[in-house]
This record gives sequence, C-alpha cells and structure tokens, in this order.
Amino acid sequence: MREDLSLKFEDLSFEKFIDKETLVITDILKLIRIIQSKTRNSDTNKSTQRYLEDSDIHDKVIKLCNETHDLWHICCGHDLTHILSLGLRKAIGSTNKTEPDFLESCLRLAYEPAYFSNTRLYADIQNWEKVNIPFVILTTQRS
Repeated sequence: MREDLSLKFEDLSFEKFIDKETLVITDILKLIRIIQSKTRNSDTNKSTQRYLEDSDIHDKVIKLCNETHDLWHICCGHDLTHILSLGLRKAIGSTNKTEPDFLESCLRLAYEPAYFSNTRLYADIQNWEKVNIPFVILTTQRS
C-alpha cells in the first residue's frame, strides 16, 4: 500500500515458502516472486500497475519487519488458518479435519458472545443502533 503497487495476496500456496514444522517463512524471495506473479496476472489495474524489482521489495519487506507493528492488525485471518492448517497436518498427520475451512468453522464455534461483547466493533454497532432506531443488528440481550 505504501508503494501503491496493488499487490495481490489472494490464494497463496503457503506450503511453497513456509516451513511446516516452524511455520516460519523459509524463502522471502520466493514469496515475493509468487506475489509479483499473481499481481502481474491479475485482471485489475494491468495498465496502471507499478513494479519493483524483487530485490527492492525484499529490502522494503526487511525494513518493514524491523518496524514495530501489532501483528494481529496486519495478518489476514484466512491466511492464518491456512498456515495453522499446514502446521497441524505436520504435527498430527494428514487428515481432512485440519483443512482451513474446517479450522475456521471450529474457531467460530469456540468464539463466545462474551468475547464479542468486549470488542470495539460491538460498541460501534450498539451506538449505530441507538442513532438508527428502529434498526437492530445485534439480537443479544441488552443491559
């Protein structure tokens, strides 16, 4: 986003650049090349896409890694479950119960309403409802 490159991160094959035992990126340049390839082959903005050399992107990634970020704010949940799936398949064997979609379903089931009621999103929705009576989004009991 900082470089206005419109990089495409969708449908990454994490097993190509992540160690299944440590869940660490083993080859940053390979990841960069995969993303560059997906971006070049994308239908959107083909005529306006800017490109940087792989080495330039690598240097920028390393610089970003040295900055202080809340990793939960820059991580995509679907990507996280795909990576977790890789690790679980390695740790407990190969089974369809560790597929990303199944893991996401299990995580949703484990997410209690009490967790959600403590989020900023919950508070924002409640405030919106107060301003936009009679519309109701949350069907949870109110105090």
